[in-house]
Amino acid sequence: MKFIFEHQWKEFFRSSVWQKNLAINIVMALFFVYIAANFIFLSYMAGDILMDLFPGQSPIDNFNKGIIYYFLADIFIRFYMQQSPVVSIAQYLHLPIKKHKILNLVLLRSGLSIFNSSILLLTIPFAFGWVAEYESTSGAVAWLIALVSFNLVNSYLVIYLKKLLMEKPYIVAIFGLSIVLIGILDYYSILILTTYSQLFFTSIIRNEFLALIPVVMLVLTYFGVFKFFKSRAYIENLGTLKKKDAKSTSLEFLEPLAEIGKLIELELKLIWRNKRPKSVTIVSFVFFLYGYMLYPQSTNVFMLIVAGLMITGMFVLNYGQFLFSWESSYFDLLMARNVQIKKYVIGKFYLFSFITFISFLLSLIYIPYGIEIIQVNLAMALFNMGINFWVVMYFSTLNPKKIDLSKSTFFNYQGTSYQQFIIVLPMMGLPVFVFAPFHVLVSQEAGILALAMVGIIGILLKGPLSKIVEQRIITKKYQMASNFRES
Repeated sequence: MKFIFEHQWKEFFRSSVWQKNLAINIVMALFFVYIAANFIFLSYMAGDILMDLFPGQSPIDNFNKGIIYYFLADIFIRFYMQQSPVVSIAQYLHLPIKKHKILNLVLLRSGLSIFNSSILLLTIPFAFGWVAEYESTSGAVAWLIALVSFNLVNSYLVIYLKKLLMEKPYIVAIFGLSIVLIGILDYYSILILTTYSQLFFTSIIRNEFLALIPVVMLVLTYFGVFKFFKSRAYIENLGTLKKKDAKSTSLEFLEPLAEIGKLIELELKLIWRNKRPKSVTIVSFVFFLYGYMLYPQSTNVFMLIVAGLMITGMFVLNYGQFLFSWESSYFDLLMARNVQIKKYVIGKFYLFSFITFISFLLSLIYIPYGIEIIQVNLAMALFNMGINFWVVMYFSTLNPKKIDLSKSTFFNYQGTSYQQFIIVLPMMGLPVFVFAPFHVLVSQEAGILALAMVGIIGILLKGPLSKIVEQRIITKKYQMASNFRES
């Protein structure tokens, strides 16, 4: 146990990432200290804030109502940000160390991750400043034990789900959809989660022995995950050396597009098979939920345009800003092959247009908030297809950097440069530039129609616009290839 602990400690501080990016690591450490200080301050002030927001109601009860949302959001955030301990397990399996010791150490270490400290920062000041003051100190301690236990349950549950995703992805999909369904039922007040959350956590404060429920859940989850990994803790299962029969899947519906369809198929496979592009794609679709936060609160048409841009065009921005960096590892091969640049560009256009269209169809769930929102989203979808795609593809040739596709998106700044900020400016500014004059001089409807018409014109002129981008790629391809080799 001591040997493994010392080895992982040395591995962390001797890693090339730590050595090469010491200044960045120091800045990140200061950033985390700043975030932690904000969490502590927020927890300390939570009681006063809740009293101002809900006068005449108990801050403790209201705090307990919101805890359920924290834990539900925590599962999704951990799923995309929390590191899996699988690799840490694999590198010790060939050594004469008992398997259960390796698993226990790795799982216990994952329980001490930075994700699990956030719950303490957010609750300790509130627990001893309010719960202990107005209820009891023992109740505050039991309440904290329950919260920490649920937090660790989430941690180990996500470890299990990430491994299960590779074996039985449909089970993980069912689990995720179930949580989304619960959220929808709560949103429409069919299943009121806050009531159950407040009742359960308030009961723990007043009946301390109930804290044993989450503790028992934690123990069962821990040993369940331990047993799951122990049955699979073999190098051929966890390592990268496991051989698989080569499989080739073909998307037959793309065959009519010939070479362009083949390029689209390769792009889709790149997204599906690699961690970072897949994460970027999933995060882009998460922005569909942005409408639920904005539409009930604002009817300002400029805010509706921003929302329409994010809902229908977030994939264009998020994925498109690294358009050539995704292919950095084989960019030389791509340029050396007999692939026409024009077909390469048109393939990207068809793919992004299709995803933008699907995004618009999904945005139809916001019809209950008004037909005006759907009109804006349609106009922005057309604008993203006809204008913003070409803008993003043109500017993505500016000094792109190499990207490791196997790394996670979160806290990963590889490939990021000034070009990302340059791309955002025209993509956000052009819709406003087109809409504002018609809105001021004619009407709001005229501004929305202008956005749609400009987008349609851009789609119809895909030939000349693709020619401009094609010439840009031909001019910059040697510089991009050089950048990818040096990165």
